[in-house]
Amino acid sequence: MADSKSINLVELLPGTHVGLDSGERLEIVENPGDGMWIICRPVAAAGDASAGAEKERPVFAGDVVEVFS
Repeated sequence: MADSKSINLVELLPGTHVGLDSGERLEIVENPGDGMWIICRPVAAAGDASAGAEKERPVFAGDVVEVFS
């Protein structure tokens, strides 16, 4: 797990999965490139259609603790 201070949000592309300090795993759908916010949606687990139904939301840089490749 990376220190959130070392994660550069500007470099993250749509489709990248990130982990939050809350334990959630999200997919980036838009990156405004400001380094402070990314727009994400929940990643649906296999067989769980409910996560995909949740709306996109902004995520603050300080909440991102991990980037999945």
